[in-house]
Amino acid sequence: MEDSQTLPMYHIRWSADYLDPQDYYSILLRTGSPEDHVGYSNPTYDRLCDQADTSGSPKERMKLYRQAAAIVANEVPMIPLYYQKDVELVQPRVHGLDDCLMGHLPYKHVVLSR
Repeated sequence: MEDSQTLPMYHIRWSADYLDPQDYYSILLRTGSPEDHVGYSNPTYDRLCDQADTSGSPKERMKLYRQAAAIVANEVPMIPLYYQKDVELVQPRVHGLDDCLMGHLPYKHVVLSR
């Protein structure tokens, strides 16, 4: 079999380390990124990510990431097969557990009843 640098399928589990589009767009799909396991490369996409990554304006960053996202949506370098949901068991005596996109941290409102 010839090594064509293409994969019919690739499995990766990815979860945000921090709540920012950079954690997906620049980290997963930018040319040369250690996490770009699918070998995606688009100079326009890379330029948009680079500009967004260094912009000091939150509004401008989101605009640039949206443009990068449109390129990815059009080119489809990867297709998520599923989104994992973590199942948790919480004792009924645990109250005040705040859910957010990054889990439960901080535990500042948690109260244990008897």
